[in-house]
Amino acid sequence: MANDDDVLGFFRAFERSLQLNSVPKSDWSLYLSAQLIAKANRVLTGLSLEQNQDYDQCKRAVLAYYQLGVASYLKMFRSLRRADGENYKMYKNRLKDYIESKEYHRS
Repeated sequence: MANDDDVLGFFRAFERSLQLNSVPKSDWSLYLSAQLIAKANRVLTGLSLEQNQDYDQCKRAVLAYYQLGVASYLKMFRSLRRADGENYKMYKNRLKDYIESKEYHRS
């Protein structure tokens, strides 16, 4: 993660990359800390070793740190606009990603 502007985008790309490379989900947490900026990595150091081994707990902790709750998802969703050069199919997929990210964070 180069900066903390698009945390959701980072997680979407990170997860997609691991899926494309057939990395078992049980190993995802092993690769996460190397990809995070120092600010987000500090969140992981606050977790126990057991929690650090669970990717879902790590992701929830980072998202919580960036205060990505229901209100922020709604604000992001309402502010989304089709980008220059983005066709409607690409825009639809981006909207779908935001909705899926919100559902994931709720659980």
